[in-house]
Amino acid sequence: MLETDTKLYGGSATGWGWTSKLDRDHKKFEPLYALKAGEKYTLVVSGRSQRFNMDRIVWQHESVSDDDAKDPKQPESKSK
Repeated sequence: MLETDTKLYGGSATGWGWTSKLDRDHKKFEPLYALKAGEKYTLVVSGRSQRFNMDRIVWQHESVSDDDAKDPKQPESKSK
């Protein structure tokens, strides 16, 4: 599923919102990944709609709550 375009489901058409479900053939999935330390990964994002926008991407460890991960007071990671 991760090697082809996969729709993210959710968010809000009229204001700020979080998208946190993958949609494949109208079935919803939690986006759970087993990323390995030291490996390189590539994330490709494309917008389907005219007003598509993205402000933040959150990678959340399973030990971190949704509220803590999505807290806007959390610092951004440094760019490399």
